[in-house]
Amino acid sequence: MKKEFDRNSTGFAQTAFFLLAVWGSVAPASAVGQPPPNSVLACETLVQTGITLSVTQQPLGELLPQLLPQASRENVSNRGPWPPIRSLWLDRQIDPGVHVSLTAAATPAAKVILEVAEMNDLAVFPLPGVLIVGRPDWVDSAVSHLTSNESSPGDLISVRWPTGSTAAEVLALLLAAPARSKGSQVVTDLASIVPTTADAGRSDQVPSWLPHDIWTAGSLVAVDRRLAVELLLAQFRNALRRGTRLETLTARGGGVDSSDALGEAVSAPEGVLAWSALPTERPFTLAYPSGDGALAIRSALSKSHPRASIGMVKNQLLVNTTAENHRLAIATHWRAATGEPAAARQGNVGTVPVFDLQLVDKPAVEVLRQLAQAAGKSFQVDEAAESAGNTPVTLDAKKKTLQQLAQLVAEKAGLEVQWGDTDVIVRAR
Repeated sequence: MKKEFDRNSTGFAQTAFFLLAVWGSVAPASAVGQPPPNSVLACETLVQTGITLSVTQQPLGELLPQLLPQASRENVSNRGPWPPIRSLWLDRQIDPGVHVSLTAAATPAAKVILEVAEMNDLAVFPLPGVLIVGRPDWVDSAVSHLTSNESSPGDLISVRWPTGSTAAEVLALLLAAPARSKGSQVVTDLASIVPTTADAGRSDQVPSWLPHDIWTAGSLVAVDRRLAVELLLAQFRNALRRGTRLETLTARGGGVDSSDALGEAVSAPEGVLAWSALPTERPFTLAYPSGDGALAIRSALSKSHPRASIGMVKNQLLVNTTAENHRLAIATHWRAATGEPAAARQGNVGTVPVFDLQLVDKPAVEVLRQLAQAAGKSFQVDEAAESAGNTPVTLDAKKKTLQQLAQLVAEKAGLEVQWGDTDVIVRAR
């Protein structure tokens, strides 16, 4: 295994660009530690979707999932072969209850997500259909040890499990759930796959080698089955051995000895290895859009170590580097893409963009100022309106223009708003 890894890793950086060009950006089967090469491209809806919201002291675990549905509501016809990101995968070692306060006006979802993660010293990494969030070192290891090049085309699953499920039950659900088409809205529940504790034969369907770890409720929508299994294993700092068939994971323990993140001994199938038993994380190739952010990515990676290999094929920027440097490139791309107001990228030419706005006890004047700035207008508050402007506003509005949102906020606070071509003026009623 070690000899094969060394042979392939030395030639991968030199051959990746040619293989990606010929096979439509699909990684060669011999790649080691390769997340889906189109991971960044598959999440472009996060860059293209503007979000307007204001939250105060909201738990991180509640806020992040709310951002993804907003970014997946656009028409999917121009997203290529990848489903929108509608799922979130959190490192189990982070605290989802930490409180976050944030205000964003017509800001791309990617930038909002990045800001939320960075204010909590967390990292994000997009994968087709799912965004992973966690400690930087954990995220880097999780994506570096993926074997997505061995996935079966079209093997997407949509699953859901309740609070109180064990990790072993969730794994059984991932393995047994029927494949779904990209546009399918059908979600498979745990109860329909895994028998209850009272049912005989339960132990034959639920893997016995995973630690008895109790999980909160969760779901994965239109995510590749193998990728989902590998993300579950990553919670215990484990990964799949190359060539491992998923059906072998229901076998009882007796293979190699591994250890989970809790430090407990785990007798896992031979196809499951601890990260510590795998080769050192190596560079891998991801494709990036070749638009305005390409120059910024090149500049950000110019002093990276190890040195990144960058090329251009079929209007895609191909970057071969480590997971840590890919995170830098992704963050750079997401920030560079926000140089143009998100509203300018919404919908077709001539279409007025609409947004969602969620507010919980936010001062009206602060929200109105953000909306004006998002529209590129100057902002003014009459002296007589200053007192009412401090009125806390709670609102949950869907698919409204910036002007409509401003009117709704003003009405809640007993104010009048004049939405002009170049300025916004707030007056008392």
